[in-house]
Amino acid sequence: LVERVRACGAAQPEVTAAYLASALGLPAPFPTLAQWVASEASPAERAKAERAAIEGFFAAVSAQGPALLVLEDMHWADAATVKTVEGILRRCARSPLAVLALGRPETETLFPRLWASCGVTRVVLRGLARAQSEQLMRAMLGGDVDGARMAAMVDRANGNPLFLREIARAVRESRDATSPASVEAMMASRFDAFDPIERRFLRAASVFGERFAVEGARAVLASPPDAAALKGLLEALVRREVIAPRAPPRVVGAAEFAFVHVLLREAAYATLRDDDRSAAHRGAAQWLEDAGESDPVALAEHWARGEEPDRAARWL
Repeated sequence: LVERVRACGAAQPEVTAAYLASALGLPAPFPTLAQWVASEASPAERAKAERAAIEGFFAAVSAQGPALLVLEDMHWADAATVKTVEGILRRCARSPLAVLALGRPETETLFPRLWASCGVTRVVLRGLARAQSEQLMRAMLGGDVDGARMAAMVDRANGNPLFLREIARAVRESRDATSPASVEAMMASRFDAFDPIERRFLRAASVFGERFAVEGARAVLASPPDAAALKGLLEALVRREVIAPRAPPRVVGAAEFAFVHVLLREAAYATLRDDDRSAAHRGAAQWLEDAGESDPVALAEHWARGEEPDRAARWL
């Protein structure tokens, strides 16, 4: 991080790197500066300084040449992120910097005037045309596909690329590709096809959300697998495109993964019984506290869903 900041020519690179590390939850590059950052007069002043450091970093990067900032899942963004990106856009208004923000339709409901003064162009993605759907299916399945069967699969997908992918996966696994009738149900059907050990692990992981720490998921399990079994389990799930590694970790030193698609995570979470779900959230909250999680809202939500209102209230 320090070398990247220096290479882009940012002003006060050590200070900028220290604030960036603070904002990203990374180990402090300079202990003395880290103490100085932590001693800022108030959280509001520190947040303001972090935003200034982030803006300065992107200004320096875009001054060297075209830069692209990609933000996925904007429907889960918070106000601080939106404000920070708006600051970047304003500061880099005359620089070759673009922001690509991807989100579900509810993004516009949550942020109706998202960066309205920064020259936003909105692109609404429609479903694939029938010919495109057929082309994609043939590419995924290979060889010739019977015309009637192709028509049934394309009709079922209704132009949804994710659904097309799941239907192709079902065909490869010799399962019925024309039912169930929705993407959510398709994901639930896929989850049911996992073996019991995989289902137990994915249920535990789903308690943390789309992204999870491996040790956190193990802590939630009543009978966690040993290190060798866990390694094989993770490799199998990555190979089958169920989860994917993520970096940098939000909890220092904890290997993290994410569900490849949020609907698969939701399918796993939906199979938890009410009492199991409450216990899992209590386990997740305790592990996060012990691991040094600093997000009070996340901890409060876990304790609340774990039916521990007093502990949730303390964090709130």
